[in-house]
Amino acid sequence: MLAAGGVVTGVWWKPWQSVDLPDSACWGSLSTADYKALAGSSGKVGVAQDGEIDGPVAYAAFMGDCRLYEVGRAPGYDIVDVQVDSAETDAGQAYLAPFGDGTAKAVSFGADADGWITPSGSAVDAYLRCDYQAAIATKETANPFVRVLVSGTLGLSASSAAQVRQARVDIAWKMAKAVAHRLPCSNAVRFADAPPTVPTA
Repeated sequence: MLAAGGVVTGVWWKPWQSVDLPDSACWGSLSTADYKALAGSSGKVGVAQDGEIDGPVAYAAFMGDCRLYEVGRAPGYDIVDVQVDSAETDAGQAYLAPFGDGTAKAVSFGADADGWITPSGSAVDAYLRCDYQAAIATKETANPFVRVLVSGTLGLSASSAAQVRQARVDIAWKMAKAVAHRLPCSNAVRFADAPPTVPTA
């Protein structure tokens, strides 16, 4: 089982078997079905998690990070990396520029949740307007937006580019909803009933 504070766990995965990852991956918000399209065939997947999405948060700027990665490969081969933090503005298009594969396209996660995706699907950035309790450790003023960034290494799985992009968008939608509920946002954040269909690259 995965414990708080960045403890790492791993399980064996083979192409002819179902992926059996801990239910607690990414604060218990994601299941195998959410990221199986992103998994490679190295045989072992590890999970590392730091921080919390359950409020009140200790720090307003950074809330949490959760990575699923291929064990035995050089650092940086992440199947998926979910980062949750706050933001002063909804600036996803500019924020994704360093990912360097073209201009990010807009994706709507609902009336109160905007998003952006890089053409390759290497990164998806979701922003939601969220009124939440300010940081308890530093007495920081809470920023008006919460950002959920979903990224990962391309080319690790046999899934098509469209499947990879859609999987990251689905994860961003699901994680944004979880954060709004568990942080929680005191305002009613309106999400779409289902993840948006990814735009054509």
